[in-house]
Order: sequence, then structure tokens, then C-alpha cells
Amino acid sequence: MAQADQEAEDRATRERIRTCLRDTLFVEAGAGTGKTSALVDRVVALVLGGRAIERVVAITFTEKAAAELRDRVRAGLEAAREQQATSETTIAEALASLDRAQISTIHSFSLLLPELAVLVCSGGRDRPLVPRAR
Repeated sequence: MAQADQEAEDRATRERIRTCLRDTLFVEAGAGTGKTSALVDRVVALVLGGRAIERVVAITFTEKAAAELRDRVRAGLEAAREQQATSETTIAEALASLDRAQISTIHSFSLLLPELAVLVCSGGRDRPLVPRAR
């Protein structure tokens, strides 16, 4: 594939990551290809679109990458706040809640799955999955 074709495909893929906000996406690429930048753009777009930051899940493989992603999301939200006066409240709420966002390693996320299963199966109420014997 010609370099111009690769660059066009790369731009189209980045645009899809940033704008196809109703889709769940799996972003896979080698080191140094711009995955983090694309994910930051997506998270900021989700927040600007009204999604609570606590409802965003971004999973990576290393603690270092998760910390960097969280830091860059914070910087992206702060930059958006300066540029988007109409969304200032939304962005401020996201920044205040960022530490509760599920931006973590796949291992950390997998530890939450049993708790999520209980929540889903109980309809959000605090009750066990299996009824207790009486």
C-alpha cells in the first residue's frame, strides 16, 4: 500500500475513533502509533457529548500506560474547557470525577467483574446472586 493510502486510512481510522461514539471500539496498534492521543480525543468527545466520565471504560495493559492515559485525558479535558465555554460545567464535573473513571489495566478491570455481575443480576440492589437458604 502506498504511503499516501496508509496516511488516508490512518486519518479515517482516527476520525472513526473520535466520532463513532455509539460504538464500542477495540483499538489495537503498535507502540508509538498514536493510540493514546486517539483515545484521549474519544474520551473528550464522549464527555462533550454528555457521557458521564464514570461511564467510560478505557482499558490498557500496563499501570504506566493507564496512568499516562488518565493524565492525558485530564489535560485534554482542561484544554477543551478553555476552548468550549458552553460545556464548562460538563467538563468541570468530568474533571472532578476523573479519579472514579475506569481507566485501568485489564487486570484491574477484571477484578471488578464479579461486583458488576452482582449489580446487573440484582437490578442494582444490594442482594446476592444466589438466594440464601432459609
